[in-house]
Amino acid sequence: MILDKTWFIEMIVNGIPVSNNIDIASVFNFVEEMSQKGEYRVAIFGNELAILDDNDNINTTVRLIDDSKAGQSLAFFIPEEETELLAAAKSVGGVVFATVIACNSLGMLDETRFPQLGLILKPMVDNIEENFKSDFV
Repeated sequence: MILDKTWFIEMIVNGIPVSNNIDIASVFNFVEEMSQKGEYRVAIFGNELAILDDNDNINTTVRLIDDSKAGQSLAFFIPEEETELLAAAKSVGGVVFATVIACNSLGMLDETRFPQLGLILKPMVDNIEENFKSDFV
């Protein structure tokens, strides 16, 4: 369970790594089709995917970002307001999942840039002292 949450956070924070030959229209159309079965609503505006709230307002967008060092990623631009963020969380999670499935199904997901399992689960401290001696005892 912890890996699942970490993986989703990684995709939202750093974007979904995609290949250089991505067809953004195909990916967004795939996500839009999946939205009809899911619990989220999206709209496509050119090269941008908008995630809509219950009032059809745009609360999050997904765009293709090209980083010359890291490569291309589908980045999520989420609201800064805590109340808006919490309201969008379920929809954003659904869109992350659907977008990864779309990219993978269409052969456009760059799995080589996924976070490494060893780095995610590696403890922050290597030498943990088990015999703790308190000065207060």
